[in-house]
Amino acid sequence: MSVGSTLVRGAEIRFQEAADKLRPFVGCFWEITAGRNAVLQLVPDGSTTISAELQDGRAPAWWLRGPLLKPDARRFAAQTTVVGIRLRPGVAFILTGVAMDMLGIDGSISRASTHSGISSRSSLVRAHPRSTSRRSSNF
Repeated sequence: MSVGSTLVRGAEIRFQEAADKLRPFVGCFWEITAGRNAVLQLVPDGSTTISAELQDGRAPAWWLRGPLLKPDARRFAAQTTVVGIRLRPGVAFILTGVAMDMLGIDGSISRASTHSGISSRSSLVRAHPRSTSRRSSNF
């Protein structure tokens, strides 16, 4: 199955439009239910997302991912649910004070990397200096 900028194998993806009042900020909400060994092939689309990964027996993990600049793949070793928000251009900066290009190519901010969440622009830039190296892609 192909949905927008994601090719899906072994998973189900659902989209929900944002309410009218949120549309200037949110492109859509989405949920992925991935089975064991599911594969998502991501095609660059210029969007920024906030997502949370939920697995039985594990604490939830979340990411703010900047725009993908090249194709990437995500494989799931266990059954996983990922929920997310596709942000409109500029909204991630409004929320964090960090320009997404400060994360480097295909960069992301995770809860683990900020320890207590997004606290300040300066702490994020120190934690994630601009780089040309490839970072793992998250949703």
